[in-house]
Amino acid sequence: MEAYSRISARYGIPIVEDAAHALGAAYEHRGAQVRIGSCVHADISIMSFHPIKHITTGEGGALLTNNKRIYERARRLRHHGIVKRASQPRWFYDIAELGYNYRITDFQCALGRSQLSRLDQFCKTRKALVRNYNSNFQHIPEISIPYERPGTTSSHHLYVIQVPHTKRQALYDYLFRLGIGTQVNYIPVHLLSYYRKKFGYRPGDFPNAERYYRRCLSLPLFPGLSEASQNFIVKQVKKFFQ
Repeated sequence: MEAYSRISARYGIPIVEDAAHALGAAYEHRGAQVRIGSCVHADISIMSFHPIKHITTGEGGALLTNNKRIYERARRLRHHGIVKRASQPRWFYDIAELGYNYRITDFQCALGRSQLSRLDQFCKTRKALVRNYNSNFQHIPEISIPYERPGTTSSHHLYVIQVPHTKRQALYDYLFRLGIGTQVNYIPVHLLSYYRKKFGYRPGDFPNAERYYRRCLSLPLFPGLSEASQNFIVKQVKKFFQ
């Protein structure tokens, strides 16, 4: 993000930081830990409150900014483009630009706000689960485990291992038969049909993304994952590679 911000300052390009997976995460900035979403290097940060995220409102999300102009325009756009003016009667309103009906409900907001106080505990629980996974998988040569760069604190939205691409599907099927749900996160955007049709992307255009895609597999990770359930998952993954 710091490198992007230098490019932004040089060319005047606004930055929207996709922090949908990162609520509760942090990184080092000028000797201190800064929470993701603080907009230190971005004009806007976006958060997702989808049911599988760290906190949920059922659906919806949030836009974070330190820029008052952006804040006021975002409020206007989410509410049909409606503005009110102090010089007019209280009942008066105007539509200054074409907006949308993008308001999250008060009920959803209450649900999300009630969970914010538990965010640190959710992250702490996820970190403990990740440590247990890593300690069990770190000595299996065919598994690459995730790690945190120095000066960063991950919120551990997903636990993604990388395995030989020739065994990924077999591992997925093996765990599925045992009732263990896994997922491939994610198919690279340039391989999706819309982007191939719209922009002419082809396989091979982004080889690092494709190499990662062929090897990645997400194992179950959520605060309610019990010790017994995680140990069962670990046992079966080890059994597969043995």
